[in-house]
Amino acid sequence: METHVKVVGWLHIVQSALGLLVAAFVFILVFGGGLISGDRTAISITFLVAIFVSGLLVVVSAPGLIAGIGLLNFKPWARILALVLAVFELVNFPFGTLLAIYTFIALLSDEGARLFHPIPDAVGSPAAMPVSPAPASTLPGAVTTVLAPELPPAIPTIPPPEPSAVVTTVLPPEPPASESPESEPLPPAL
Repeated sequence: METHVKVVGWLHIVQSALGLLVAAFVFILVFGGGLISGDRTAISITFLVAIFVSGLLVVVSAPGLIAGIGLLNFKPWARILALVLAVFELVNFPFGTLLAIYTFIALLSDEGARLFHPIPDAVGSPAAMPVSPAPASTLPGAVTTVLAPELPPAIPTIPPPEPSAVVTTVLPPEPPASESPESEPLPPAL
């Protein structure tokens, strides 16, 4: 699956690079049309249109380039960005749709997701401990079973915080039965 994720990364980079090339071509074409006319008003209007359209193409293409580079380095944020971009690429038929489907297959599979969230190999953790084979039994026909250590959860859990102080509430003593609060007159209402 590692190869598929890298292919998805390269495909995003290529698609974004093509978008950036189209942005440069549109800028040259639109602004060049204004320059050929020789009219100052046409030059200024075509310059503004060229800046707007090519800038829009750059803004649309840049996230794919960033996601592709991140996917090649297996960054978790790149996986999320590529999945979000794949949703928008579904309407870009046929190439964007194919890239989006391939992105979903590669990044949403269990194996693909594990590439972006590896189990940490901390010192002393079960994942860091090598499994040594059990000693061979000397009895003929004996079966030896090797049990692998249990792996820690993929997402570490944080224990609840310890209470820092104990709060004790002291209640006033109850009045004797003869002096019940019900027998006292109520204060006048305001």
